[in-house]
Amino acid sequence: MNVFAWMREFSEKMQEAFGYRIVFIGLQGSRARGEAHDGSDIDAVVLLDSLSAEDLVIYRGIIEALPHSELACGFVGSADVLASWPKHELFQFYNDTVPIRGQLPEISAFSERDALEAARIGASGIYHGACHALAFDGGEASGILKQLFKGAFFVLQALQFARTGAYPRTSAELSEHLEGDEALVLEVGRNWEKHTPPDDAELAGLADLLIGWAGSVMRSAGAAQDAEKRLEPYLRPTEFIDFEDGNVAEVARTIRLSASGRCDLVKRTYEYVRDQVSHSYDAGLHTPAAKASEVLRAGGGICWGKANLLSALLRANGIPSGISYQVLTKGETPDSGYMVHALNTVYVDDDAGWIRVDARGNKEGVDAQFSLDGERLAFAVRPECGELDFRDNHADADPDLMRLIMGSDDILAVSSEPVLDRWKRPL
Repeated sequence: MNVFAWMREFSEKMQEAFGYRIVFIGLQGSRARGEAHDGSDIDAVVLLDSLSAEDLVIYRGIIEALPHSELACGFVGSADVLASWPKHELFQFYNDTVPIRGQLPEISAFSERDALEAARIGASGIYHGACHALAFDGGEASGILKQLFKGAFFVLQALQFARTGAYPRTSAELSEHLEGDEALVLEVGRNWEKHTPPDDAELAGLADLLIGWAGSVMRSAGAAQDAEKRLEPYLRPTEFIDFEDGNVAEVARTIRLSASGRCDLVKRTYEYVRDQVSHSYDAGLHTPAAKASEVLRAGGGICWGKANLLSALLRANGIPSGISYQVLTKGETPDSGYMVHALNTVYVDDDAGWIRVDARGNKEGVDAQFSLDGERLAFAVRPECGELDFRDNHADADPDLMRLIMGSDDILAVSSEPVLDRWKRPL
């Protein structure tokens, strides 16, 4: 059957019955991925503006009047309820759904934490199911294991997303990245007929594989989530890192759609703030801007504000980021006075860990770059001149510096001298 022709007919019947109340119609599952066989389910997704029992009765009538109605299944609900579900519950739903009509409700980008939670919960169900099948289900155990191995595909997808930031849609694509037990679990799920256990010993072996793999996923995902808790302060919105602002969120989304993987997303976001958002002194911008959203609207800011914007754009895409400070001379020598300079910390991934980047903006004598092979910041700190590099990592902007911006009518007149004593620097 041509599932997309079926979906078009289904969509037309839904339009006749529900009209403007339809928010979204989509297709998910093996037919959407191009991995279906003749008996595969037709996993349709329908979201209405609201949902009642009467709506469900009408929906059932539409399904029953269509050819191959016995294959139809899926999700029907209201858009507002779906958008309120926990993010890890929506991870597979959003990534696996092909739109037919309308758009899924807008939600923030999925993070590594969302994917790990989806993997952990999926693996816990598989672990319990495999144990129960072998202990209690007797002759039905083989069929249950078949379904559990099939479900392992979704856990492996979530794990791969958590590792790389890229979502492998098909089992063939996913298989290119797996090895060891993971590769074997996927292979059994893809080709159950080839691996169907002929006796109890083989059945026990497959159950043992599934139980051991699912247990390891739960343990590793749990440990990763503990580490994520330590990163949580660097993922939250704050008064000044206000990534929930619509303009900030849209810029973050645009950058994300152009990126190929997590590291590239960090690099592109950094370069956007460095190159596309002016430094006030370089561009002669007078508008005071402290919050990330204000810097974006103004088209620029001083380093304190630009650091807020970079953190906001990264956090909007689920990447932990903080703010670090240096004390530099205003000119070439200590007698020129001192100033506080802000830059950013970024947790790129588990391999690279935290790095620092400086999005101040390049000019003659300043050549800051994104680098995983040693810092390439805007300024080299000179301890012999009384300059300091704190190498700190704050989850929010310094409130004293923000008050200086907010209390000024002209950003070019803002000076950090009133708070330098706090930074233990001489005037």
